[in-house]
Amino acid sequence: DGPAARTGTGAGRMAGRIRRAPPAAAQPGDGDGQDTPRGAGAGWVASESGQRTIRRVVAMTVATGVAMAAGQFVQDRAARDARLAAETAPRGIVPLAAGNTSAVPMLPPTARLLPDPVPPAPLVEPAAAPAEPAGPAAPVLVELPPAAEPPSVPDLAEAEVAPPALEVLRPEATTVAAPAPCAARIEAHPAPGAAIALNFSAPCQPGTAVVLRHAGLAVSARLDGAGAIALSIPALDPAGEVTLRLPDGSQHTAASPVDLSAVTRIALQWQAEDGLELHAFEGPADYGTPGHVTALTPGAAPTAAAPARGGWMLRLGEASAPVPMFADIYTFPAGPTPVRLTVEAEVTAATCGAEALGEMLALAVGKPAAPAEVTLAMPDCEAVGDFVVLNYPLPGAKITTAAD
Repeated sequence: DGPAARTGTGAGRMAGRIRRAPPAAAQPGDGDGQDTPRGAGAGWVASESGQRTIRRVVAMTVATGVAMAAGQFVQDRAARDARLAAETAPRGIVPLAAGNTSAVPMLPPTARLLPDPVPPAPLVEPAAAPAEPAGPAAPVLVELPPAAEPPSVPDLAEAEVAPPALEVLRPEATTVAAPAPCAARIEAHPAPGAAIALNFSAPCQPGTAVVLRHAGLAVSARLDGAGAIALSIPALDPAGEVTLRLPDGSQHTAASPVDLSAVTRIALQWQAEDGLELHAFEGPADYGTPGHVTALTPGAAPTAAAPARGGWMLRLGEASAPVPMFADIYTFPAGPTPVRLTVEAEVTAATCGAEALGEMLALAVGKPAAPAEVTLAMPDCEAVGDFVVLNYPLPGAKITTAAD
């Protein structure tokens, strides 16, 4: 019911009145009691009535045109608003970067990235057409409202974006790994009597035959059912280094320094069936008397609580090893007591008519001597049960038999 609607309704009423023809002029003699001159009166009425009719037709035409133009303007405005809204509507917001985007300010659903279109100027109802145009119409000045300020859009480039959360990698607690169940372990410690206490363990190799080496000495040994061995080795070198070799070729070494300044030590080593023996005679001792020291009568080795009162003998070796290697090691304290040594070998069916071979290792008051080979020529098999004796087992010594 705006100005355009009212104008259209008025135009309709005008048109309805215009469609009714004016009543015809009275003819003379119609009984109106007046005798109007036909020529003058009719001409005046026709002229005046025609002018009024023309003015009404012009006014109706102008009003109708204004109403149609206003309706078209309203329709064009509605279509333009709908098209502009579709073109400027936000189609989705894409995150600027990976990571935590919760800190990036997001536009509300109702926000628009472009300013709202300037509202059209209010329609001005055109003035009624003048009865007679007095000249060219003056231009109508329409005052438009100021353009609306565009909504503030946050600058995403300057927006404070929280950095993505960093995953802190913490090193796992360092722990010392437990030894593997089958790992071999060897230890060496000082022992009484200038010896080395050796402990070896290989849990996955029970009963295995091994070889022990120390300062030129090599003897066979065997691990027990738990894969371990513990023994005391008379030291022949102040460094006290001992190496244990397994059948697979792996070697395990440990060392324990030893003070050898107060002892003299002689070692005789041999292999397999040669069957050598080391005998020591202290003072006036003879076979089977006190002071006769052998592997069968070894004497008393010193302990932490009881020092040695004489010499002592220790035999090392394992007869069940694939290659049996033995050693007799005699030790006696430094002193004035004279000691006589012999190397002996029993004549057996395996050794008769052959040679028995061995090696002597000597340590005199802490000083190692050069190794010396020992060779015993065994008599014929007629002498089985007899013994071959080497007195003073030094290079070039005379070889004799028990019969001599």
